[in-house]
Amino acid sequence: MQAVRLPKTDLDAIRRNGLDSSRFHQLTAPMRELARGGVDAKADNQALHDSVLNLAAEATGTRVGEEAGYELNPEWVAEIVFPTAQALMYREQLENHPDERRSAAFEELTGLFRGKVEGLESAPRRG
Repeated sequence: MQAVRLPKTDLDAIRRNGLDSSRFHQLTAPMRELARGGVDAKADNQALHDSVLNLAAEATGTRVGEEAGYELNPEWVAEIVFPTAQALMYREQLENHPDERRSAAFEELTGLFRGKVEGLESAPRRG
């Protein structure tokens, strides 16, 4: 897993987008569908979640469950970043999928990270 430091403007954009819970729910629906794919998918998602949460705690300088300021809360950071990590984990099943919900979710969830994460070009790839 690659650590990425986002500029404050990107973090503010994530925070604003994260507040729109109905849109967030809509975008993450394809990941929830894929995560229900069986025991292996559930285990992979749990391992990914634990890894994201631990990295968020490390990046914020706090421990999971420890009181922290709003911007430094590792649980909040993990909650916002986890769907993007899932989108990357399920990239092959999302990015160029004929179901527009899946391809749109991949593009939107990874958008802020394009050009910052190895393997995510600046412009979205289309089939």
